[in-house]
Amino acid sequence: MATSINEDITIGRTKFHVQTEFYRSSGKVVSNIFKDGIALKRVERSLDEDEEIEEAVQKFHREVVQKLLSGAKPKKKGKFSLPEELIDEVIKVISPYFGIASAFIIEEAISSASSKESFINELLGELSGKEREELSEKLKRLLTEDKTEEVSIDNLKEEILSILGEFFGIMAVSIFEETLEELNSNSLEEFIEKVSSQLEGKEREGLKERLRSLSSKS
Repeated sequence: MATSINEDITIGRTKFHVQTEFYRSSGKVVSNIFKDGIALKRVERSLDEDEEIEEAVQKFHREVVQKLLSGAKPKKKGKFSLPEELIDEVIKVISPYFGIASAFIIEEAISSASSKESFINELLGELSGKEREELSEKLKRLLTEDKTEEVSIDNLKEEILSILGEFFGIMAVSIFEETLEELNSNSLEEFIEKVSSQLEGKEREGLKERLRSLSSKS
């Protein structure tokens, strides 16, 4: 088996190229993704002690290609998170540059980022020149306009519990604490999405509306 894999993927009129290989100097398997000859993203993972190099290269290459082709909406993870609505907006902004690779690139950026600034840097990846500058400005405007992710839960606990009490009664405190444990960040918007998922229909929308009204108080 080869320790370097090159694969062309054509989707519509767009041609992607994925190059995966093992770097002995760093001990990592690295995949570079290109779109129409332009470097888009570099992803890597360390090799486990008991892994065969050839198998690790092939496995990582398959994972990258499958994620690239799936177009699935990214899952929130790591220290940084974005509300689902904002992820949709980010996809709209970057899709002219990254095409079907957009969702995969966002997921990788979210998993590595700790702030909006580092998220943008991770997202831009290997882009350079005019394209990088244009996309950077668009993302900064979009993320600056969004205020929900910056709102902290810490100073809103009493107000949140009061609202939850209207919908969950005596279960409000336990639901509040359980939801906090599931969060990846201190984002009010992420909290709202998770806690409202326990309701349906008009009640769910009503809870979202009441909780989002707190963002102006933070």
